[in-house]
Amino acid sequence: LSPILIAPLLHLTGSISFAFVLGHFVVAVGAFICFYLICFLIIKNRIFSLLYSFVFITVPLVFDFLFPTSLYNIKIVGRTILPFGSPPGEVLVSKYISFSVLPGFLFFVSAFLFIFLALTRKKKLFVFLAGLNLAILTYIAITLFIYTGAALFSMLILFLAYKKYFSVKRILWIYVIAIFGSIFYWFNFLQIRTLSHGKEFF
Repeated sequence: LSPILIAPLLHLTGSISFAFVLGHFVVAVGAFICFYLICFLIIKNRIFSLLYSFVFITVPLVFDFLFPTSLYNIKIVGRTILPFGSPPGEVLVSKYISFSVLPGFLFFVSAFLFIFLALTRKKKLFVFLAGLNLAILTYIAITLFIYTGAALFSMLILFLAYKKYFSVKRILWIYVIAIFGSIFYWFNFLQIRTLSHGKEFF
């Protein structure tokens, strides 16, 4: 799925390197907007929503590159988070970042946005979009699917305890849509596991 999502950027830039940089910009902006909407829907304050979103986007980079503390690492953080900085290659290329997982962060944040909307709005469209985003995560980064699914399960338990059955039904439908949408991934996963060398992949 990731190559399909990245293909328009490759076509636009004609270069893997430029597509990689542009892709990070697009994903970061999209994730920023989604997280801003989540914050604004909760606290109804634009200034604090912008602040929280900025912290949410930049803190992972700070912890990745600031420690162990050194002048060089401080410069990397500064070049990365300042509006007019030029992110160094270390920020864009690492063992944790590649084309295969590049779009994952955007769908991870948008999944939580639609989950929140599904639980607080009556439109069934938000339930479908939440389940769809969760399903897409399985094809991009299965760990993000697991994290989101675990968070949903925790909410399910709490809603059951407080007898909020509307939210319980919404979460169950999100699970159903996510499982149905990711069925090809799980079929492929089980097929690979039957191979003698399947453990090398999972």
